[in-house]
Amino acid sequence: MKSLACSMTVIFLGFFSQFCHAPQAIAANEDGSEPIVVELEQTSRRVFTGTATLASMPKSNARNLTLFLKNNSESEVIKLGEVNASCGCVRIGVFGREIEPLKQVPLKVEVKIPTNQNTVAWRQTISFSSKGGNTTVRINLVCNILGLLAIQDPSFSIFVDKTEINQANNAAKRQKISLPVVISEPVKIDNIGIRGTENINLFDIKMRPASEFQAFLDVSFLPSDIPEEGLHVNIELFDRKSESKASVRGVVVLREPLELMPTTAVFRWQEDGSYKANVMLLNRSGEDADIGGYEKEPVVLASISGKACKAIVESHNIRLARIAISLSQENFQELSELESGELLLSWEASWGPKKVVGKNSVAIL
Repeated sequence: MKSLACSMTVIFLGFFSQFCHAPQAIAANEDGSEPIVVELEQTSRRVFTGTATLASMPKSNARNLTLFLKNNSESEVIKLGEVNASCGCVRIGVFGREIEPLKQVPLKVEVKIPTNQNTVAWRQTISFSSKGGNTTVRINLVCNILGLLAIQDPSFSIFVDKTEINQANNAAKRQKISLPVVISEPVKIDNIGIRGTENINLFDIKMRPASEFQAFLDVSFLPSDIPEEGLHVNIELFDRKSESKASVRGVVVLREPLELMPTTAVFRWQEDGSYKANVMLLNRSGEDADIGGYEKEPVVLASISGKACKAIVESHNIRLARIAISLSQENFQELSELESGELLLSWEASWGPKKVVGKNSVAIL
């Protein structure tokens, strides 16, 4: 085993076993570039930080690099403890445990850009622990990614107000969502194609430039084109001049603008012999809720199997109303005489410009 010993302490992970040599054996990086000198500046007592700006790399690319950690202090000795990286995409081999003032030691680093990278600037951190009286050292790794084409949100959901469907033939009623897209050279917006599942023809999809590294994928549609059961769509962007591509999954769901919750209204006995249920009326009108007259309290009518109930709005804001629904003792007795079967709460709610009817199940305690 002595033949494998190094003149300096070496910590290695995986492939770093091949670098068990004295520091002077480490020269240029494998791509021919010069090793990077990381200037370690003392920011507080026994804390040093530095930044290594790496040459631009393609997405999913791996590179072996040599960093030289330089102690810029004229008096403080840097003692390196346990080393960790902020991501498994960075692997580290350490040569030497102390850095004398104004001296430097090499650090072998393997960098692999993740396949899910979705920002032009790749940033990670190498940290040395201060445990055992060692020095806290933080090294920021920064690199620009080449050939990036990424949609920042991997999925989207759109809820369509059913009451808008009959009016949706008006182009102004089209619904739209804009998804941020990140690109970097050599990918260009003009070379990006769009494809997807068969139902993609129900959507109008366009790329819109925003800045040097960002664009927007605008997806719009007419609510009247969406089937009752809703739909799922997959959209893929691809660069015609490279293998870069990105995809996003979307779902469009039709729903009522007003919903009574919970789905089962629980009626409890009151001291006056009546039964009362507390429910919430949810306004799903989204941004329109701020301008649609929803500041006025909703009007709710309710009945159970044809027996009228009293509905009182106890409190509300523009998106949620607390409703108390009461069933009189007389009506409860009449319901009790009915043949067994599921009791349903039928309701009609008018709030702002919206009017919805629905049914909820009933539990009587």
